[in-house]
Amino acid sequence: MTMIKCVSFDLWQTLIEDNFQFSARSQILQKFLENKGITLPLDQVKETYLAKCAGYEEFVTKAHNYRHIPFQERFLKFFDNFNIPIAEAEMQSLLDQFNRAFLQDPPKVYPGVVDVLPRIAQRYKLIIISDTGFIYGQVMRTLLESYGLLQYFDQSYFSDETEVYKPHPKPFNLAKSYFGYENAEFVHVGDRIKTDVIGANQQGWKSILVKYDFLDPQLQTQSENSNHVPKFEQPTGTIKHFTELESLLEQI
Repeated sequence: MTMIKCVSFDLWQTLIEDNFQFSARSQILQKFLENKGITLPLDQVKETYLAKCAGYEEFVTKAHNYRHIPFQERFLKFFDNFNIPIAEAEMQSLLDQFNRAFLQDPPKVYPGVVDVLPRIAQRYKLIIISDTGFIYGQVMRTLLESYGLLQYFDQSYFSDETEVYKPHPKPFNLAKSYFGYENAEFVHVGDRIKTDVIGANQQGWKSILVKYDFLDPQLQTQSENSNHVPKFEQPTGTIKHFTELESLLEQI
């Protein structure tokens, strides 16, 4: 059995919660619209944001070749709904406000992560392969640093920097090139079959599906039942709590 040398992690709903911040972002957009002479109730702004701006699943498709959708495109979809022009500088200002709001009300780290990461970092190389939307990869590093976790990762690959979403092979290949390990010496840990498990499996990596038992099942968007899916969608292992990871890494 090949020994694991590098453990790759998804971020959202794997190491940290996804607090979405729909209300905070909707308030920022509502204020911007008011400055443009358009007054709308917050619920309507939020509904339009969710429908036009915050989409994810529609982008993570072969039809789009898993291309990362930059914030400019997302904002344009939103403002096209109101038939108002928006300058590049205005979009950048909105994005900066989104990122500041994110750091002011940051997501929580999941139970077990703070205790377990330092221990496994002593035995394996650790990296992050994570998709992003409006939050910069660099802001995610700032968040991890504030929690004292960034020090445990040798490298990180965020989709706003790689320009592709998982399961595109690019971030996995970048990690392989960086370390020079064999594919079988990598394992990726994440909560989505569609992106994390398939992305790892198709590269010959091992995969661990996160299905935390303390989360509302409705929040586990892609942590679906993995017992009746094609083999290439089957994870190597599954964990229901982060503290189970250490022993599983020794077994796979």
